[in-house]
Amino acid sequence: MISNNYFFYFSAVGLAISLAALAIIFFLFVYKVLGGAKPGKDVLVFSDYLFFGRNTGSNLAALLLIFIYCFGLALEFSRANDPIALLNNIPGVLAVILFIVHGKFFSGLVYNSNSKILFIKEFFLRGGLSKCLLLLWLSRLLYVAWFVLLMRNKLTY
Repeated sequence: MISNNYFFYFSAVGLAISLAALAIIFFLFVYKVLGGAKPGKDVLVFSDYLFFGRNTGSNLAALLLIFIYCFGLALEFSRANDPIALLNNIPGVLAVILFIVHGKFFSGLVYNSNSKILFIKEFFLRGGLSKCLLLLWLSRLLYVAWFVLLMRNKLTY
């Protein structure tokens, strides 16, 4: 049987290409920037690079992460055809986008491969009220809303 669901195929191919490209950037980062694998620390250091780096590689990795989320949402919507599930996952995508924008432009932190892991400290431990922390607080709020929506959705089915 031949399927004509081009939206599904476009989303699936876009997701596969984005995942492959992010994997290539990750492996190039591990072996060129870090100088080899460091088990247990590679992903955390790459997350710092993605959120706080200001070069082309980190910007491309952040853009690919956003594409992965968006293609994943589109693929899930075309598979299940459930607009409520799509609306429940939008706060998660917006939270990631806001945290990326905060990390790259407003946090004042810059990626350094020799420093400690920054993104966990930035997300969970940085407090206060200022204009530069507005996106961080909105990101936190959207993550909480996303979690509540997902739990409410899981409990109702």
